[in-house]
Amino acid sequence: MDKKLQDFIEASLTNPRHPIFNYAFRSPVLQHYALNVKGCGLLESMTAEEWGKGFPHHVKSLTEVMQLCEEDANEQEQSNAEVETLKTKVAELAAKLSTMSQTDPALLQQAPAAKTAEV
Repeated sequence: MDKKLQDFIEASLTNPRHPIFNYAFRSPVLQHYALNVKGCGLLESMTAEEWGKGFPHHVKSLTEVMQLCEEDANEQEQSNAEVETLKTKVAELAAKLSTMSQTDPALLQQAPAAKTAEV
């Protein structure tokens, strides 16, 4: 088991901000890890490497969960960047509107002409 996966598992058991923290103790896989692995577990009957070698199917499923969490975090970062870009554009337009309204207050009172679509 690699260090990245071990850190992911241990963070899921100890960090309340971890994406799967609320589900960690409902998962039999993570319950087993929490009970048996040294440094994290209550019984401390094996090391993380021994646990990884003894339960390769658990390692595989947790690796998939880790990858999904990373993908989700990347998508959230991208959407946050898009939101920031939109906020910047809105601020620019608000500044432009403010400038226009100060130079010609009549612009704000004019209603835009209704556009009709021809079918």
